[in-house]
Parts: sequence; structure tokens; C-alpha cells
Amino acid sequence: MYRPRSPLQSPFVRIAGAALTLLVGFGLSRVIGALRDIVLAARFGATTDFDLYVAAFRIPDVVFMLIAGGALGSTLVPVFAERREHGAPGADARLASTVFNAILIASTAVSLAGIAFAPQLAPLIGAGFEPLEQARLALLMRIIFAQPVLLGVSEVLSRYLNVRGHFTTPALAPALYNIPIMAAAILLGPTLGNVGLALGVVAGAVLYLLVQLPSAWGAGFRFRPVIDARDPGLAQVGRLMVPRMVGQGAVQLAFIATTRLASQLPEGSLVVLTFAWQLMNLPLGPLGMALGNAALPTLAAQAARGDLNAMGLTARRTLGAILLLILPAAIVLVVAGLPIVRLLYERGAFTPEDSARTAVALAIYAAGLPAHGAIEILTRSFYALHDTRTPVAIGVATMAANVAVAYALAGRLGYPAIPIGMSVGTTAEAIVLWLLLRPRVPGLASLAIFIPDPRAGLELVSARLGRFKRGGSGDN
Repeated sequence: MYRPRSPLQSPFVRIAGAALTLLVGFGLSRVIGALRDIVLAARFGATTDFDLYVAAFRIPDVVFMLIAGGALGSTLVPVFAERREHGAPGADARLASTVFNAILIASTAVSLAGIAFAPQLAPLIGAGFEPLEQARLALLMRIIFAQPVLLGVSEVLSRYLNVRGHFTTPALAPALYNIPIMAAAILLGPTLGNVGLALGVVAGAVLYLLVQLPSAWGAGFRFRPVIDARDPGLAQVGRLMVPRMVGQGAVQLAFIATTRLASQLPEGSLVVLTFAWQLMNLPLGPLGMALGNAALPTLAAQAARGDLNAMGLTARRTLGAILLLILPAAIVLVVAGLPIVRLLYERGAFTPEDSARTAVALAIYAAGLPAHGAIEILTRSFYALHDTRTPVAIGVATMAANVAVAYALAGRLGYPAIPIGMSVGTTAEAIVLWLLLRPRVPGLASLAIFIPDPRAGLELVSARLGRFKRGGSGDN
């Protein structure tokens, strides 16, 4: 017999459906990303050529993250959710089209500037590379600068689909992005080297956009070649983005600073750090980001209604579920990091020494993994309240501390100084975020929220299973 659900239960049905969809998507993306790294490691090893390819992403990533990535994504969901709750039918679709055009113009202009000034930017990123290597770095950057434009407009579609309750296509797009890169490594790598990889990156970004267009069209998105500057939603997005842009700028400057530092360390240091970071993110994406992204529309809708009690309950239970999943993963990466690295990467040009260096960095990064997981829901709780300034200010201070620790320890410890700075700073960031959020959101006041909650995990899973039994999963 069907039993009506209470108001407190229904958000978890939505979150469970969205989270499991995103978990599959993030998991698939991480698996294909790991396969991509296996192919790249075997082909290039921990060499300067591979270091150059990794370094070439830094400035294009700055463009993406400032204009469209983390800065835009965290602001669009609350604004789209509010427009959908209180606006006229189709108002969120019209706003999405306006934002799409604004991001297209802004990202194109900045990327063209980056292409023009790539020779001047290359020494800034790779101070430790030789002049010919810096020229190669500039070429790679010029190719990869197409990516921020393509991923930027794709981000608008992803967030529009999320608010509309569609999670499948945005979750699968990152997995598809990696396939052309793998193909480029296999087909173009032997002849074009890292230039072939850069071309694969652009092909992956094109696929990332194309795969989302049909779903966005079906959900009501229509491209209109105009920017409605009078739409108050556009100004609201801009106001919320400015603090996030500052925060993302700090994050990206920290990555640039540590990349510059790694370029001055022994050959391959940037590669082993990147592989360790990717492995640490392997569980963070499916287990932390999936639940965080799935919870954000619900948190935003609850905040828009002024129901902070429900919002606190959603945040607490989601955080409990994240930590329940993240902690075992962190322990596995710390204890069994070396065999994992050897199993995945130690073939072809990737040597046992490269594996040992990667495992050390992985263990240090993984020590901060629970804090990364907690931040996924703590920051989104601020975003749901339309407060982007507080987490940004904390993030800026954290990134400054990360860099300071890395540079202070690099002379004595070498490359491990970089993950040490990251893990220490991330843990401090999670604690400070919680201390500032707890007075504002009921249900987050106790330290007990940082204890893994098996009941929360079971509740999310059982909610999803119950939905399957009723036969109503939708696109979630």
C-alpha cells in the first residue's frame, strides 16, 4: 500500500535520485579519466613533455573558472531556482539564454587575449622550463584556449538542466570529454606528441557541449542571439559571481604558483603531483561532488522559501552521507596508494620511481579528502543562502596559506610540500566554514555533523529504491 511521504522525506527522494545519477556520471567520468591517465602515463611517463601539457592548462583553466566554471555554476542554481519558484513560466529559460550569450562573449574575448599573449604567459607559468620548452608551452596554451569558451556555455546548460530536474546528461558529459583525449594520445601522440593531446582536449570540449544541447532543447532552452540587459536575474547573477570570481581567482593563482614551483623541481614533479591529485579526486567526484551538486537545488529551493529548518536537516544529512562514503576511500588511498599507483600507471614510460613519488603525494592529498568532502556541502549551503562572500573570503585565505606552506617547505621536502600545503589548508577551511555557518542554519550547530551518519546514507538509498519501486525515476 502506498504511504504518503512527509515533507521532510520528499527532498531526500529528489536528492537520492539526483545523487545516484550524478554518482554514476561522476564515477564513469573518473573511471574514464583514470583510463585516460593510464594511457598518457604509458605514452609519455613523468617527462618534461608531459609537464608542459599539464602546465598548459593553468591559464585556460583560470579563464574557465573565473568566467564560467566554479564562479558561474554556484550562482546559477540559486538564481534559476528562485526564478523557477517565483517567476513566470519559461522565465528561467529566457534568463538561461541571456547568460549563455553573455558567457559566450566574455569567454571568447578573454580567450582571444590569452592566445595573443601566450608567449608572455608561458614564462610566468613555467619559470623552470628552458626557452624552447616555454615556446612549446605557449603553443599548447593557444590550442587549449578554445576549451574555456566551449565548457563555459556548456556550464550554463548543465545548471539549467539541474534546476529543471535533469541530471543524466550533465553527469555523463564529463565522461565523454575524456574519450577524444585518449584517442588523441593513441592516434596523434606518436607523431604530434603533446600537441596531439591539446587537439584532443578541444575535441573533448566540443563533445561536452554537443551532448547537452538535445536535453537542454527538450527542457525548454531556446537560443536567442540577444542579451536582455534589463533582466534583473542577469544583474543578480553578476552580483553573486563577483565574490566567487575573487575566490576562484585565488584558487587558480595558487595553482599557478604551485605549478611554477613544480616546474623548478626535478623533471616529472608536475606529472606525479597531477596524477596524485587526480587519484584523490577519483572518490571525491562520485561521493562528494555528486551529493553536493544533487543537494544544491533542494537547498536553494528551501532557502528561497525561507525554510531554514528543512535546509539545515538537508545539509546535515547530506554531509553525514558524504563523510560516510569519503572516509573509507581516504583510508584506502593512504594505506594502499603505492599498489594502486603501480597497478594503474607503472607501464611503458612510467617507472617504479615515478610510482613511488606519486604514492607519497597521493597519501598526503588523501589525508585532506574528508575535509574536501565536507566543503562540498558547507560551501553550497552558503550559496543557497545567496552568500558567496563568506566562503570566498575563507577560500582566499586558505589558498594563500597553501602557497605559503608549499614554498616554505619545498626547499627541504621537495614536491611533497605542495600536497602538505593543500591538505592543511583544506582542513582549516572546512572548520572555519562550519564555525561561520552554524549560527545561520539550524541543525548544523553540533560537532556531531562531522561524524559519518550510516542512517543518512541508508535513508538516501532507501528513498531512491522506494522511488524505483513506484516506477518514477524520471531523468534524475
